[in-house]
Amino acid sequence: NDFFLLPKVIYKDDPYYNQESEPEIRNLIEGNLFDAEMFEYTNDSTRGLGIIRKGDDTALFGYFETLNDTNGSQDFFKRLESWAAEMGVTKIVGPINFTTYLGYRIKLNHFDKKPFLGEPYNKDYYQKILEEAGYSIDQYYHSYRAVDFPDEYYKYSKFIQEHKSTEFSVEKLDANVWRKYINEFYSFIDQTFKLNKFYYPMPASVFNLNYGAIFAEMIDSDTSRVIFDNEGRVAAFTLMFKESQGTMLIKTVGVHPKYQKNNLFNLLLADILSTFKENY
Repeated sequence: NDFFLLPKVIYKDDPYYNQESEPEIRNLIEGNLFDAEMFEYTNDSTRGLGIIRKGDDTALFGYFETLNDTNGSQDFFKRLESWAAEMGVTKIVGPINFTTYLGYRIKLNHFDKKPFLGEPYNKDYYQKILEEAGYSIDQYYHSYRAVDFPDEYYKYSKFIQEHKSTEFSVEKLDANVWRKYINEFYSFIDQTFKLNKFYYPMPASVFNLNYGAIFAEMIDSDTSRVIFDNEGRVAAFTLMFKESQGTMLIKTVGVHPKYQKNNLFNLLLADILSTFKENY
């Protein structure tokens, strides 16, 4: 129970903190839905979960939260490293909450701005805490905000649409389409993103739980698109969300490995740009 109390202390009255779902996290851990070895740690100032997924040579640490207390966090990492060594693992990466689907990374700057949907959020001292524990940055991720696109983009998008292959069709991706093809999207995502450095797959049951009906209703059908091949299979798609009034968030763009030489990424963006000014 203490595991879930600490964030309420750390982020008390913080307008940018998006409260975690205790029932969902309890279900993942207590039900061991990822079939993983786990190490749970909680003290007065720090909490975290060590995770070793079956067959992995790397341990993850997830659900990491800490007050600005070096001693408390260093005790967590010492115990985590000792546990990982006992399990025969010498590399530790995080924060990753079982999989990148469920939250990963830490925020490094722009703490005065609300994070985008699905982006990490933490206090500004987390980087210092991790570095003092002996950890270093492995990869940087960047989120960009564009006020508008240059005219050349719109000209290019028109050119792309006029010369698109008849082998593919572009359709709106709304809640009904997402629900209808959810099993195909699940398989597609696993094949498309598995070469990303920190991608860890999610069991189909957990995917359907987290990305089912409620998630489908969040999709912005004005700008989200799916491309089908001539046999009606998903070849590419993009998920867009209304971030705020007048702002669109390009959240996920994927092209199936089979079709990554067919200019489908540009075709997706071209179709989005064709309606962008009308909606945002």
